[in-house]
Amino acid sequence: MKKVLLLFPLILCLASCSLGKSSSDKTNPDDPTPADPSGDDPVDPIVPPGEDIAERENDIIDPNLNNKNDQFNLLFDYSSKIEIELDFKNYSLLKFKEYSEGEGNDNFIKNEMYHPCTGKITINGVTNTYYELGVRMKGNTSRDTDFVDNNGRFVDGHYCHFKLNFAQTFDNVNDNDYYVNPWRESTKKDARKDRKFGGMKKIDLKWNRNEDESFTKENYVLDAFRNEGVLAQHSNLVQLTIKSENDSRTMVYQVLEAVDKQLIKKSYSSDSSGDLYKCCYTDRGKADLKDYDNRKIGVEGQRYRPVYNLKTNESTSDFSSMKNFIDVINGSRGKSGSEFRTIISEYLDIDNFLKFSALSWVFGLPDDFRNNFNNYYIYFGSETKALFIPYDNDRCLGIRNGWDKDCKNQYWSSKYAIGAGTDEQSPLNFRLITGGSTSSWPVDTVSQETYHQYCIEYANKYLVTSKFQEFTNRFYYSSKSISDGGNNNDSFEVYASAKKSTLDY
Repeated sequence: MKKVLLLFPLILCLASCSLGKSSSDKTNPDDPTPADPSGDDPVDPIVPPGEDIAERENDIIDPNLNNKNDQFNLLFDYSSKIEIELDFKNYSLLKFKEYSEGEGNDNFIKNEMYHPCTGKITINGVTNTYYELGVRMKGNTSRDTDFVDNNGRFVDGHYCHFKLNFAQTFDNVNDNDYYVNPWRESTKKDARKDRKFGGMKKIDLKWNRNEDESFTKENYVLDAFRNEGVLAQHSNLVQLTIKSENDSRTMVYQVLEAVDKQLIKKSYSSDSSGDLYKCCYTDRGKADLKDYDNRKIGVEGQRYRPVYNLKTNESTSDFSSMKNFIDVINGSRGKSGSEFRTIISEYLDIDNFLKFSALSWVFGLPDDFRNNFNNYYIYFGSETKALFIPYDNDRCLGIRNGWDKDCKNQYWSSKYAIGAGTDEQSPLNFRLITGGSTSSWPVDTVSQETYHQYCIEYANKYLVTSKFQEFTNRFYYSSKSISDGGNNNDSFEVYASAKKSTLDY
């Protein structure tokens, strides 16, 4: 009876609150087709019956795993034994399933809504428990809402990627329209807003969708980027258990540091307040840095996916950092290569870009800035020149399962995007790497030769089978096998041999 009495005034209080659209809802004011509500009648946001509010607001933090640096280092130590558990109530898991449908479905506008579960992270036997951990499905083409049936039982052969949000407060119907925490104490809500693991508010979890036999190829690529001074995510392999009230599933997943404000703060503490853009291939165009308009650049909304998606300073930026960058690149048409280098050096960290591009070529990334004008970030700091950040490199080193774009024979200076069939490149690549097809885009030969030398250096350094085997052996959860690439994939050795043969020494 006591729980019912406690719950009744909370329901009355919440029912009297406005259910209108939050001013923080991410939309683009310049977009000609702004986001609009789903059309469904709003429901009273109540805490589901039987929930213990006090328990949900107090996590169980083991002091042996409570230092953010220790947490971060151990999570991304390849030899660590890491177990992550996501324990869902059935109502939450089934809403997760319902709201995770892909583009074109009625519920797509809710696909970034987080759903509550109890999360546990255990590293080398030490556990931290997080109540009301926010979880959503991650990915554009990889969503699979058939991973669980309507009875809360997991379905063989169906899997999905996850994004975890430690700082989700669940106090607004725009963040979650069926589960709202009324937060009896504001100090606890403030603490939740700043809740992190290893200094990170979010992490990503990906299953082995591309059937990489070793499940370490993308980890190897990210490790190499960081070794060469290019900002990139940390990653590792973990054992993930997903639970419903009726079933559970355990399998090896990849855990990745999110590319977000926290990563920028960690890497550029003195210059971390700038604009971070996620650059994608969407239905509005390609992130080729050729042009922009109000439909291509902005902040993602419910029915709006910009090509250049601002991830920081969403409510204050005028998008000028990206607009100016694109204008400078394309306004140099007809200038010599050396003139372009002088101009662009005021805006772009050229050496960072050449390293980023050479490593992308060495590892054969078909879905990147060079080949599909996709899957990269650009950070514009107030003092830092534009920095390219790689992202979503799970198709690399001969992985072609499900999307057969073969990069192993692509020449280092090829003007052709893989599978394009035409002389298609970004103007930035024309000017610094490949050279244009006309005199309008002459290459800067100094940058091109530097890039070429980086390609030779990185190919000889990283396309070494014994080095990859040694790297793979370091993982607690890896199969340790690299002799076969996996289903429809090249082995590391086959890819490396073919790629190195294309270099012009």
